[in-house]
Amino acid sequence: MRTVKRLPSIAAVALLAIMAIGAGCKRAAPPGPVGAEQGGATATIATTTAATALSEAERRFGVSPTFNKDVKYQPAVIVMERGAEAIRANSSDGLTWTLDANAPHAAEIHKDKILFATGRAVGRVLAVERKGDSLAVTLGPVELTEVFEELHISHHEALDPSKMIAYYAPDSPGTYTDLDAPAGSSSNLLGAPESRSASLYDSGDYRHTRWDGSDEASPRSAVWNPADRTQFSTLKVALPGVAAFGALTDISVKDYRFSPNCCGGLGVVIQYDKNGIKFTASAILTLKNPQIDMSLDILHGMKNAYVDISGVGGLKVSISGGNSGDVKNLNAIIQLPVDFSYPITGIGSPFSVVFRQSIRVGTILTGKGAALTAEGEYQYTGAIRAGIRNQQPVATGPKMSATVTDLAETLKGHSMGVNALLLAYGAKIVVGIGAFNFVVGPYVGVDASVGTTNGSDLQAAIGYVCHSADVNLWMDVGVGFALPQVVVTALNEFLSLFHVKEISSSYSKPIASVPIYEGSKAIPPTCGKP
Repeated sequence: MRTVKRLPSIAAVALLAIMAIGAGCKRAAPPGPVGAEQGGATATIATTTAATALSEAERRFGVSPTFNKDVKYQPAVIVMERGAEAIRANSSDGLTWTLDANAPHAAEIHKDKILFATGRAVGRVLAVERKGDSLAVTLGPVELTEVFEELHISHHEALDPSKMIAYYAPDSPGTYTDLDAPAGSSSNLLGAPESRSASLYDSGDYRHTRWDGSDEASPRSAVWNPADRTQFSTLKVALPGVAAFGALTDISVKDYRFSPNCCGGLGVVIQYDKNGIKFTASAILTLKNPQIDMSLDILHGMKNAYVDISGVGGLKVSISGGNSGDVKNLNAIIQLPVDFSYPITGIGSPFSVVFRQSIRVGTILTGKGAALTAEGEYQYTGAIRAGIRNQQPVATGPKMSATVTDLAETLKGHSMGVNALLLAYGAKIVVGIGAFNFVVGPYVGVDASVGTTNGSDLQAAIGYVCHSADVNLWMDVGVGFALPQVVVTALNEFLSLFHVKEISSSYSKPIASVPIYEGSKAIPPTCGKP
């Protein structure tokens, strides 16, 4: 199941945000939490803020930054201490922010500057357009060290996923990729639905996505079994339409429906029912009293940037599918266009814990009337330790402790042909600043790839029907962001409109990929032999 090289998770999934000021001045903040010594500097111990404690503007657009003793901004950064109140809207692709043109510091916003309006509205200014008393500001990616000259923050607390705020960007580039689109066809990676205006969008043909293990082809958290060696080609995006922010809600992407989960675990339920194909799957990271520790220490460069997470108990996964009528199959990658954000307060730089998710689904149904279903549960022990400590990379993950339910043993189905269902799931937790694809900070991704295969009913004549399942679980860590290559392709096409250099799929510093569990089981065992 290592056909594809694994890279830092997408997935992913997610929760948080931050950023900065101009002229490099440092100003004392009002009395705040007691500091703690760390690395020779005073680090403020931050606390999370329940969504109900935020103002309406902060809930919608993020918490504004401030000047304080723990932060010194880079000269090119425009810090808006009342940024949340200045923002009027965020575009449906999550990239353009509409601000009050008369707000303090709005007149300073120019291309190539770095804007820090809130923990979510932060990035390099790609374009500014005045529209009456409003400014439309399009932001691109930015690294933490481009925002902060100096920053010291530590944070520890229990995580309560039920207090997360969900933010939606239905037109986010790279949300949906059809991997079976005909080669050479036009890929509308950035095309907005006809019901929306999007003057900056463009379309074009894009390179093939390969599955032979080469770096340029590796979409994080989209790992397949060795049997899946097909070279897919042109990509295309179709987009959902949902509310801008608020509570958890179902998301429709193309013809897929996703039901995010937050309570008792973090994950998603996926459903598809069209053209005679039914596919349902779920992937849930189980949580047991989750705790998070993080530290960020910047002083003329990155010194410390790490996240420790305990209480990730394991993975529950279920998958079922079948068809009626003509033989058709699914083959797609979906980066869920939603951030689950858990704001942290207590310092002037409004970080958040952000949870992001990505999914790859596939079916190999070879005959009419096929049906198969399976479920599994795998438990972990141990904590996640990931990031940079004293300028050295650190990456340790949980260990597999038990298989509660085995996919192969629960696999059931029937068909005159051999059939398979495939699911890859990426869940990413970032502690950082920014929104959607441009959330930047130390991150941990927990990824899973499962494949189930059911033999033909015709095998019954020899006394048995073969069932098999492959499971890969691993962890990816780094500092920056991590995205599927197909999403990176879409984002780079967008950035090219502004003549901005391309980003890589591991913007900043990917650190390591750590295996948690690899398993393959066939029933009866003779089915797994060559």
